[in-house]
Amino acid sequence: MKFAYYSIGLSVAALAASQASAQQHRPSVHDLQPAHIPLLMAPLDTTQPSAPIWFKGDAPENRLLAKVAFRPLDAVAIDSGAPAPLKTPLVLWRAISGDNARFATVPEIRQAKEGRTYCARPDALKGAFLCFVDADENGSFEKIARGTGERAPGVARLTIVGPAEALPKPVGYRPARPDEIEAIPASVVNCAKDHDRPRYAVQLARPEPSEEQIAAIADQLGGTNREAAIAAARRLASRSMGIAACQASEPIGASDYGFPATPLRPDAFAVRMGELVVEVGAKNESAPSRLLGVRNADRLYRVVGAGVAPLSETLTDAERELAIRQKFDKPILMTAAGAQVNAGVHGPGDVIATLPVSHGYMGVLTADTTIRTILSTRSVPAGTVVYGVPMSSRLTVTRNGIPMGPWETPKPTAENFNLVWCLPVEDEGRWSATCLPIGGAGYTILKGQQPAFHVSSLSYAADTSTNDGLPPVKEQAGNFGKPLVLRLRLKSVTPTQIAVAQETVFGDAVVSTRDWIVPRLPGKGSGLVIGGGVIGLSPAPAGSDKIDVAAVKPIEAGEDASRVDSGLLRENLAAPAEEIGGEAAAPLG
Repeated sequence: MKFAYYSIGLSVAALAASQASAQQHRPSVHDLQPAHIPLLMAPLDTTQPSAPIWFKGDAPENRLLAKVAFRPLDAVAIDSGAPAPLKTPLVLWRAISGDNARFATVPEIRQAKEGRTYCARPDALKGAFLCFVDADENGSFEKIARGTGERAPGVARLTIVGPAEALPKPVGYRPARPDEIEAIPASVVNCAKDHDRPRYAVQLARPEPSEEQIAAIADQLGGTNREAAIAAARRLASRSMGIAACQASEPIGASDYGFPATPLRPDAFAVRMGELVVEVGAKNESAPSRLLGVRNADRLYRVVGAGVAPLSETLTDAERELAIRQKFDKPILMTAAGAQVNAGVHGPGDVIATLPVSHGYMGVLTADTTIRTILSTRSVPAGTVVYGVPMSSRLTVTRNGIPMGPWETPKPTAENFNLVWCLPVEDEGRWSATCLPIGGAGYTILKGQQPAFHVSSLSYAADTSTNDGLPPVKEQAGNFGKPLVLRLRLKSVTPTQIAVAQETVFGDAVVSTRDWIVPRLPGKGSGLVIGGGVIGLSPAPAGSDKIDVAAVKPIEAGEDASRVDSGLLRENLAAPAEEIGGEAAAPLG
């Protein structure tokens, strides 16, 4: 068995960046909240045919138990007064924010006095979500906020909302008409073999994407060839959304139905599939199934990935990541003051930027610690400075070094993320890190981790010798006594790409390196995004292996220095963002 620790690259900060294009300040990650579109199941047609329950042999071609549909809890429309470039009428669905576990059924939302929020995903915003807030529930919106969600189309995929800001003037709204509200079709399917507890999934239908949705995806892809972008967007939009989660049903008695019990056939029994009640026949009859009804019609649901799940029981990946980001709100490695971009024409071997960096989480050893290997023993005194990395751990079973099931990786949560402390160590001119992960009843001293100043994952045998209790570390501000700098150096320039070496320099020593590849297209500028800044790499004179370097956007202190993005620069990067839906925060095409 092995313990495996890993950090996670969080994407929810993208919403904070997009909010900055519409506000004077960039909101903190603590200004973001989980958001959800509550759905109700439409009345069920119990006369529709159901496939037999799959309990032996290969998967049958027909595993459809029921066709169902979901509609928003509430929807309204704006006929006039919506900010440009939004078109009216604009239909918005009721949304809630914060802890979704509070709202399992309709009465719980109706009783909450939290104002009313309604959200849409207008085509004019190219995939972004927009939410209007009626805080005093007086029939007009006073505030507006931006949101983000899953990339697949539909307002029901909202997952995070940013801070609200005041509208220039209130905007009135009315209840949406039934013909303005699009239902969400889904299928309840038998997804695995089991007779006594048939396994089921609530799978979303796969509608054909609209031309507007395809055009919006093509806009996000960018590039100079519009036809190629449209073709790629069509492939992305039509790609399968995956398989909804497979769940086990629960046998129930007639007293648990919640509606007048329908007599069961001889040798049949009833199971609960979420709120659906289904009759399951005997095995000697090929286990026929029959829809009996819906137990609780007030149950609330939400769209998650490829399926529909109970609202109060399900989190999206983005919501889990947001909770982790709010628990650990500082970058592992972040930019410090004094970053410099060496503007001008440069060739291979030239340094194009230097970024002083520091660690977001620092601490000191509170007790002398001994690091032992087969060949040596080293004592590290109390007071030695260490840095922390937020990591999650899991226990895996291996046989001959090959991981054995279960194959599904547990979803990361804020509860299973904690700081792992690491100490940079030089040994005969080579740098690595010694880390102190917690596993079992104590912590382990783990040598030889890379890179020395930014460990992002580690693993070790579960029977490795451990020390009792928690690592002897106290979190406190500090530094390692020497400047720590990221240095970007041009490595090579070809017609199709630029290679940039990132060197981590501690004092005068280069302790680690990694390469970044930046794509090139004729007539287009390329760029690197790091530390909140943008380094432009433009073509130099034809036939040259040199690049014109420019600071397109300054590198800011306190930003994440561990992540570098590369790509083609948008032509309108310096243009101001639109009041709503601007893209100034996305510099790469």
